[in-house]
Amino acid sequence: MRHLFWLFLCLAFCLPVMAVQPIPGLPATVNGGKPVTIVIDRFYPKTKIRNVSDKAEAAIRKAFQTRYPNVALQPFTFSTKARITRGESFIDTNIRESMAEGKAPDVLTVNFRQTGTYIRKGYIRPLDEYISQWRQTPAGEKEFDYFYSPPILKDVCFQSGPDGNMHWYTLPPHLRMVVVLSRLKDKLRAAGVDAEHPPKDWNEFYDQCLKVCDPRPQKDIYAYSLNDCWFLTHMLWSAGSEIVGEKAGKLALLYNDDAAVRAFQFAWVLQRGPWTICADCGTHFSLLPKTLHFAVPTLALPDRNDPGNRVYDLSDINLPLDRHLSYTCPRCHRKGTVGQLRDKRMYFEGVCSDDVDNKYWNDKIIFRISYLGETTLYMGTLYPAKIGLSRMPTDPVTHQSRSEINSTLYAINGTSTNPAIIAAAWAYIRFRTSDEAERILTKVYVENGCASYLNPAMVRRCGYDASSRAVPSDLLSMLNGALQDGRPEPYAPDMQQLFNEMDKAWLAIRDLKSPDPAAIKKILDSNVEQVSAQLLTPPPRQHNRRYYLAVTLGGIGLILVLLASAFVVKRRVKSGDEAG
Repeated sequence: MRHLFWLFLCLAFCLPVMAVQPIPGLPATVNGGKPVTIVIDRFYPKTKIRNVSDKAEAAIRKAFQTRYPNVALQPFTFSTKARITRGESFIDTNIRESMAEGKAPDVLTVNFRQTGTYIRKGYIRPLDEYISQWRQTPAGEKEFDYFYSPPILKDVCFQSGPDGNMHWYTLPPHLRMVVVLSRLKDKLRAAGVDAEHPPKDWNEFYDQCLKVCDPRPQKDIYAYSLNDCWFLTHMLWSAGSEIVGEKAGKLALLYNDDAAVRAFQFAWVLQRGPWTICADCGTHFSLLPKTLHFAVPTLALPDRNDPGNRVYDLSDINLPLDRHLSYTCPRCHRKGTVGQLRDKRMYFEGVCSDDVDNKYWNDKIIFRISYLGETTLYMGTLYPAKIGLSRMPTDPVTHQSRSEINSTLYAINGTSTNPAIIAAAWAYIRFRTSDEAERILTKVYVENGCASYLNPAMVRRCGYDASSRAVPSDLLSMLNGALQDGRPEPYAPDMQQLFNEMDKAWLAIRDLKSPDPAAIKKILDSNVEQVSAQLLTPPPRQHNRRYYLAVTLGGIGLILVLLASAFVVKRRVKSGDEAG
């Protein structure tokens, strides 16, 4: 009995500690235990769970409500009648209108591109007070340092507010996101491509795109999509260009330099480059004019010591190709003319499809831009074993691979005035970004057979050593390299409109009959000038009510002074007349 007494005594002390582990910066209770409801942006109810990512989010929310049973979580309902304005997305419009109506979610999910605008408009509130409390302990400070790595996250989350001071505005979860290239390995194998070796550079990427693309009705398969300008940002960065940066000490748009022209030339080849399929041997090959010895189809410097380099002279292209232009199959040497190909409907332009919503989810687009993280694997009916991941292809001139760094960021509604709701919102986003939430997420991924596409370091940190060994050996180096060389999505104010405006330049370039560098440069120069005037011009200074009251009272005072002066002058003139 004595042993049982001590056992029950130990359990009485240990079970509460085991049940709820302390998390730095997280309050013990919310609203004194009284009921409070918070509305969460992009909260999928159980009936709408679609994949393992949604399962993980549901498990995290369940753990949060176990810790705070008095906090009810309610999904934010997007309006289907939102009045979308030019340059806004459906989500941006809903947030803007809900803010104006006082119905915005208490917890917002934003990306890099939205932060600057949301901060300037007061949509999200500073988190300085809460983060200060979080960093008061050594454990909290250590977690905080890990939390904001890579350093670019600090720049995005710690920005200047409307008051001119720097504030912490957002919290990122542990799963950072970096853009990588995903490929459908089964489709590549069917096309005779080595699916285990991803394209190393633009040259190999275009080769594989040609081999796998088959736009004939019975196949309807495309290699890639350049539906909008965002899909070619990795080409701009890899070529050595930048989208946004400093110029003469001011924020400037920079995507109109020579490197950008080369990137858009390659994009044009993917979108419009003529090619065919040999009727005899089935070989897919390009119909680009072959008159000069260039290493890549982007007017790169030639390597004449390598006879294997193809010859692409983009300046000779003029679409549509002349019907009398002859061709020779590089494999079986069948000869013919472009006119014959047209008559047999075997003349094609580009390896890309704009029908993203349909073909993307039906596995009809083979190469995709994906974020390495929660959402990478679950596109359409795909399973992890069918997907290959790699860094984006390098530019053969710069030998660089640079792609976008991004992250889901959690923020609190800046217009909320209810202390209980604000405190509950902080508790939610702090818990969602905690080590405990990371362990829950990892557990769900491991149990669903998806650990091989998580960061191996994170899998090991959460105690799943066996699962981390299943991770491809090059995945961690690929992730770290992409993070080190990556570029953040532009996050200055109004940047959520930037890609919409850049699309105008891309649409004009892809409509060119030839990827002439001078014509591309002219289009980019004009677009940069127009977009800079629209997005980078400081908005008119917004004055508050006190300012307008002071101006009004000052004006009234000035009028009274002038009337009084006129009255005095009139009396003096009248007095002078009477004296005379």
